Amino acid sequence: QSVVDDWIESYKQDRDIALLDLINFFIQCSGCRGTVRIEMFRNMQNAEIIRKMTEEFDEVQYANSSLIILPSTAMYFCFKIKVRWARNLWMSDGSIGDYPLTMPGPQWKKFRSNFCEFIGVLIRQCQYSIIYDEYMMDTVISLLTGLSDSQVRAFRHTSTLAAMKLMTALVNVALNLSIHQDNTQRQYEAERNKMIGKRANERLELLLQKRKEASEKTTFIFN
Repeated sequence: QSVVDDWIESYKQDRDIALLDLINFFIQCSGCRGTVRIEMFRNMQNAEIIRKMTEEFDEVQYANSSLIILPSTAMYFCFKIKVRWARNLWMSDGSIGDYPLTMPGPQWKKFRSNFCEFIGVLIRQCQYSIIYDEYMMDTVISLLTGLSDSQVRAFRHTSTLAAMKLMTALVNVALNLSIHQDNTQRQYEAERNKMIGKRANERLELLLQKRKEASEKTTFIFN
């Protein structure tokens, strides 16, 4: 959770820089050693960025070397979410198509677990404001959608898994909003049914506003 909190603070200071870190996290967790630079993020369409990363994604490296190096950005996030592994992981049978999510061994199993957990925590911690700013979610979903259509299997697999975990987390947020909306409605009805002299109009207005906000957030998620 601490790495997500740090990322949120970074996003509040400069959302482009923070999103660039997140984009490189997904790119590099696919096994790609390429890095999306800030000028690419600001000036290129996702399709162009993915095409550039595809050019830098040398899948043959897995066939020609028994050494797998997860790039620095992915390593940073993985270290912060307590994935205990060495930076260099030796393979006994490197082959074409191997990438972090398909690698054998307890270290990579831990990586997959924490990769999924990170996405869930990210959405949970951002549910109170950032996911509704029409920038963060649009950027991430657009990237994952583009990667899921890539000719590189590692991009397709990694982005599809990430998108599934992201959608699951959003459903949980929507469920919590629905529960909050129902509770607010019950409180509103209870307050409104009080005798006029005991009814708190300010509280009624506050409850109506909370109900409206929860409804708008739920609509935003499902749209």
